[in-house]
Amino acid sequence: SIPMAEQTVERQELYNKAIQHLQSQPNASKWKNPTTFSTPLHVACRLIDVDQNQRSAKELCAVMDLLLQSYPEALQLKDASGNIPLHYAIAPSTLWMAGVA
Repeated sequence: SIPMAEQTVERQELYNKAIQHLQSQPNASKWKNPTTFSTPLHVACRLIDVDQNQRSAKELCAVMDLLLQSYPEALQLKDASGNIPLHYAIAPSTLWMAGVA
């Protein structure tokens, strides 16, 4: 098992890479998984529960801000389960991982 501090640093690095990618290629926010229909905003919202109270939460917020700036329409897009990103943002990860949310 990886210690929590290492996991947090790894997440911060990943989020910073995502920030750099979105700054150089804002259209990346419009990508949609062909199977799940999830957008990058869906994925970022799923991480809120995982990253709350972590130092990497600041970077996650920056990623979400860039996603929303470049593709605000993603807020209304449903994935294959019929969920918009907000559903994942407010539901505990234990619910959506179990297929309840």
